[in-house]
Amino acid sequence: MSLKKKVILITAAVMILTMSVSYTVSVFYQTSALRVSDETRAKTELEVFLSNLDFTRRYYEAGAVSEQTQNVIDAFFFSRVAAFGDGTSSWYSLADLQGNYLYNRCPEDPLSLSGFLQQVDLSEVSALYDTPLAVRRVSSGRSLLILCTPSNIYTDRLILLTKDVSETEALIRRVRLISALMLFLAVSLSVLLLFCLLRKTLTPIETLTENARAIAEGDYSLRTSYTSDDEIGSLSRAFDKMADAVEEKITSLDTELDRKELLLGALSHELKTPVTSIIGYAESLLYMPLDPGMQKTSALRILEAGKHAENLSQKLMEIIGLSRDASLEKTVFRAADLVDALSGLFPENVSFSVSLKVLYGDKTLLLSLVSNLLQNALKNIPEETSPDVRVSFFPENDMDVIRVRDNGIGIPEEHIPYLTDPFYRVDKDRSRKTGGVGLGLSLVKMITDLHGGTLTIESTPGEGTCISVRLPRKEENT
Repeated sequence: MSLKKKVILITAAVMILTMSVSYTVSVFYQTSALRVSDETRAKTELEVFLSNLDFTRRYYEAGAVSEQTQNVIDAFFFSRVAAFGDGTSSWYSLADLQGNYLYNRCPEDPLSLSGFLQQVDLSEVSALYDTPLAVRRVSSGRSLLILCTPSNIYTDRLILLTKDVSETEALIRRVRLISALMLFLAVSLSVLLLFCLLRKTLTPIETLTENARAIAEGDYSLRTSYTSDDEIGSLSRAFDKMADAVEEKITSLDTELDRKELLLGALSHELKTPVTSIIGYAESLLYMPLDPGMQKTSALRILEAGKHAENLSQKLMEIIGLSRDASLEKTVFRAADLVDALSGLFPENVSFSVSLKVLYGDKTLLLSLVSNLLQNALKNIPEETSPDVRVSFFPENDMDVIRVRDNGIGIPEEHIPYLTDPFYRVDKDRSRKTGGVGLGLSLVKMITDLHGGTLTIESTPGEGTCISVRLPRKEENT
């Protein structure tokens, strides 16, 4: 069962229960009020009747007579007073304690209907004077209110007032029916309103579900864009943030995958040349009659091709290693230590200028970065030109700068944006002759990015190239 159905059913059940209880209590109190009003009017009417009866009986007070005569007299006076009633909806009756009527104008048997004689202890009747007992009964299709009370006017007599309260009971039934209809309408409207509100409220959740399903199927661009300030709005914003992260991650993975596929494709293409060269010269050595000079030349060509393939695979492994593990062991170390290590690797025609005390980063990777820059610089200097390569370490604003400047052949401006792409070479024939594989600057760019720095390449054909690497400086660096 969906969340919407559960919420609607539970809420509707609570509403129906609450409204039903309220309806029952309200109808109960309305019914009670109507019936109490009937009883109050009946008691008032009975009190007025008793007062009139007492006045009339005193006015016609008789002397000492027999019991039979007294009964006749009592019935006479009672009938005289009772005759003032309307005789259509209100009747008076007079009976003894044995259940015999001395006077009864009611078309029913109120004494039997009321059951008064069965409920009253005859020995205590005197204690019940002025305490009418009201009961309701249904007879001949009409509702009757019967008030029965002993009277001190007549000794051992019961006076009964029977009133037709069918209109009141009909009114009570109408009140109940109208209340039931109102309850039904209120519940129906409430459930309908609840359904509409929940549908509007839960629509973002359904959108979240659909978007999650679509994202699972590969559509990472979907968003809910629900901007309310409630909990669902917070959930929507969290979902959109998660979707952004997922899309960014997937895009990154796709880019990385495409890059690796391009890298492997380029590697296959690049390896084809040295491998073909190795196979060709090896077959010449095996199957062709070569003089010692040609044999030596073939062996040298095989050696050069092997070194080229080794250099290519070494650079590629470094790039793949950086792609797999982007964690760095950043430390603060002396810039002079890096210069000392580089001085032992490169000839005297590379000069160093250091105005930095310390650098912050992965020392091994930064050594590889500068080494690749120096290798590229030396390879791009013509043989007839005296090499002049300068490496500078200096501060610039809040960055530390490593700059390598050479006097090589330079690079045309249209090639500069692509120099950091794997296997990109401006002059492919010359690069192969110098052993270049087109991965040095790609490796430099990756190391720079891992350190959060920037790489800038400036070059003028025929004059040389200047490459600057700017690295963030740790706050406590001086």
